[in-house]
Amino acid sequence: MIKKKAKYLANRKHGGFLINLYAYSSYYVEVWKPVGINLIQWIEVVNRDEILDSYLQDFKLDI
Repeated sequence: MIKKKAKYLANRKHGGFLINLYAYSSYYVEVWKPVGINLIQWIEVVNRDEILDSYLQDFKLDI
């Protein structure tokens, strides 16, 4: 349901996981998958700004 109805925004790596960030309704949702394995380990609603801020490290604006 997340991949069909949510909008993909970004990804990051943490430990041995690849984490995809989605916007779903009025929520931000992370989908955690072990690196190299196409298996969802868990899905988590993001409720802390520090987590969202960690995605900003990879954005670069060329002005």
